[in-house]
Amino acid sequence: MDDIIIEQCIKKNDWSVPALKASSTIISSVQGSLEKRLNTFKIICGGFAFIIVLFTNKITTVIPYDIINQILSDTYLTGISFLIICITAAIIIYTYIEFCYLVFYIGHCAKIKASIDFLISISEEDFSAKKKQIKRI
Repeated sequence: MDDIIIEQCIKKNDWSVPALKASSTIISSVQGSLEKRLNTFKIICGGFAFIIVLFTNKITTVIPYDIINQILSDTYLTGISFLIICITAAIIIYTYIEFCYLVFYIGHCAKIKASIDFLISISEEDFSAKKKQIKRI
């Protein structure tokens, strides 16, 4: 597969080494910003989980038993409890989607950068070979 890519790129003169280096720099900055966003996301999720544990640890004597009894009994959910359940589910779904999005695009950027760096290395070797041929003439 790499040989096919090399042959196609050597046949075309539509791209240059400076353009590839600029593309590599842009992809690196995008990947870096996504990684910073993922690290911030992990800190927020970890902090949120820590705060929830501390908060529930202080109120575990009364509220969980009431919630369990309310859920297990035949009472209807109130509007506020239904709203809390919906908001919690929406936050969980959003965090899962955001995490998958960030991980996917960080991996995608890494693959693109590897391909561009591969083309840069091939083109620099090709240009150095052409310079040697020109010097011989």
